Amino acid sequence: MKYSDSSEFDNKGHHALASVLKRNLRELIIQQDWVQAQALLQQLKEQDGFSKETHGLEYEYLIKSHHFVEAQAVSKQLLDWYADSSRFQFLTGLLYYIQKQYKKALPYFEESQNIYSSSYTQRYIGKTLTQLGQFETAEAILQTALPHTDLILADLAWLYELQQQYQRAIEFISNYLQHKPNDQRAIEQLQRLKTKQLSSDEIQQEIESLAEMDEEIPPHLMVEHYQGLIKQGEIQQAREWVQQHIEQWDSATMYQIAWDSYHFHLYDIAYQLFLKDFEVHQFQVKFLNSLEFACKKINKQQELAEFYEAWADKNKVLYGRRKKLLKPATQ
Repeated sequence: MKYSDSSEFDNKGHHALASVLKRNLRELIIQQDWVQAQALLQQLKEQDGFSKETHGLEYEYLIKSHHFVEAQAVSKQLLDWYADSSRFQFLTGLLYYIQKQYKKALPYFEESQNIYSSSYTQRYIGKTLTQLGQFETAEAILQTALPHTDLILADLAWLYELQQQYQRAIEFISNYLQHKPNDQRAIEQLQRLKTKQLSSDEIQQEIESLAEMDEEIPPHLMVEHYQGLIKQGEIQQAREWVQQHIEQWDSATMYQIAWDSYHFHLYDIAYQLFLKDFEVHQFQVKFLNSLEFACKKINKQQELAEFYEAWADKNKVLYGRRKKLLKPATQ
């Protein structure tokens, strides 16, 4: 009788274990269980650290868990190795998209689509073009991909909201909610869109009624009321209103009001709110640029430099930004 070499069994066992680890890691990434995913990734690298599939899973983990510095550090090498991979091109686009660097994201999504055509990638091209304000092109692309996934109903609702086509946006997000009735983000968008159709007086009356009943004021009403105060020229009242309610806001509400303040040139309020929401957005280049611009407008460079120093161990980029903040304006 002929017996197989034991190394053959070891090899089969090795590949079987690696396959199980990859499958489980994919599930953990979907579940956003980053602690378990990190531990499993380390096991996988010990078993099958040099394979293309392992490199892809590690890259995906780094991006989706927001380890942007580490992901950026390996992105060039991975694209050199796997330049013809639709997946690696897409993931690099996603790396920039999540950080709101849409101009950088777009060519990677487009190259991914050129290598392998996918409605999933097509959707992200449409989403990116929406964020870049190229609405007509984005709409055409998203409409083409619509038969493949209900998610695009929400993407189109956002596109129409940005165009201030509120009734059309309501129709699309309502349609989406028929398929995904428990999507809290979509529910909040629908509430926000309906609020945008109210007059300033109607919003004020709604807020006063809720306050009288000692009920919580929904975020969409908060945002619309603040915008209304500014547009009516009630700047001091808007400032006082922010200080009165700031501790009640969740991250999304604070972020929206921070950007409203920034765009209306209320840089002191924008700066204050950006700092309070810093942990969530600290890896976004646009966010940091805007924070620093607001800081300079109110002469808070030294304060922000000290703030950056306290956070720099968690975000190495802040070391360089701190140094630039402290440079004299003439340099």
